[in-house]
Amino acid sequence: MTTRQNSSCAQKLVASLLALGLSLPSAIALADPARAAEYYREASDAYQRGDFLEATELLERAFAQDHNLVYKYNQILAFQGMRNFSEALRILDIYANPMKSDGRFDDVDDIRSQLESSIAQAEQAAEQDRLAKQQQDAAIKEPVGPADGGAPNYVAWSLIGAGGVALLASAVTGSTILISDEFDRVERANEQGYDAVYASGRFNSREDYQSVENHQIMTVVFLVSGILLAGTGATLWYLGIPASTSAGAQSPASLDEPSALRFDFLPQVSAQSAGASMRLTF
Repeated sequence: MTTRQNSSCAQKLVASLLALGLSLPSAIALADPARAAEYYREASDAYQRGDFLEATELLERAFAQDHNLVYKYNQILAFQGMRNFSEALRILDIYANPMKSDGRFDDVDDIRSQLESSIAQAEQAAEQDRLAKQQQDAAIKEPVGPADGGAPNYVAWSLIGAGGVALLASAVTGSTILISDEFDRVERANEQGYDAVYASGRFNSREDYQSVENHQIMTVVFLVSGILLAGTGATLWYLGIPASTSAGAQSPASLDEPSALRFDFLPQVSAQSAGASMRLTF
């Protein structure tokens, strides 16, 4: 039984050796150094033209025809020329030891150092670009709208409140509640005649007419002021524009900051009058 098993193993071994021997000539026949040299000449022309991608492809074909390390060496240089440092380093890692043993490539270590340095510089530049874009995105400020939960805009609400008070005052003065008697006398004088109201001398017609006229002027002033103040305050609240209530000098905007809308409310008081001015800067 043992003799038969040994005989069977010997037969299989002989068959394998015969198959390997028959395959070697066909594998050798596939190698074509002349064709490889032709590919190499075409790759050199492409390299001189700056077409590094074509050069790498031709050198790969040349190496497939003839396993000459010169083709891989020049392929590394071509990848380096097209700034594909990672691929160049990958190929160098595979063939570095055979190249050193070959004796024709004494600058393998120098090429490795160049590639590693180039990769490090590329990664550093990519990181700087990423940080710059991150800072640029962080510097972009969205305007604070009414739905945002920021700090209250006190100036905007003050203007809205002042506008509401002015509109209420215009309603009061326009209703003639405060000068009902004077208004009634003026109306009766216009309808019944001057003598029917003021002939007795109990009332002064000039004072009544002046009082009515003053209230009409105050009604218009309060109405217009209320609309302007409330409208300005509502606009500031909606846009979230910062406002300044200082009457002093303003600090200049930084050159690094984008220009933005700005509302200034400047109170003015003198011995003769009091008031305020508003300015919208953009």
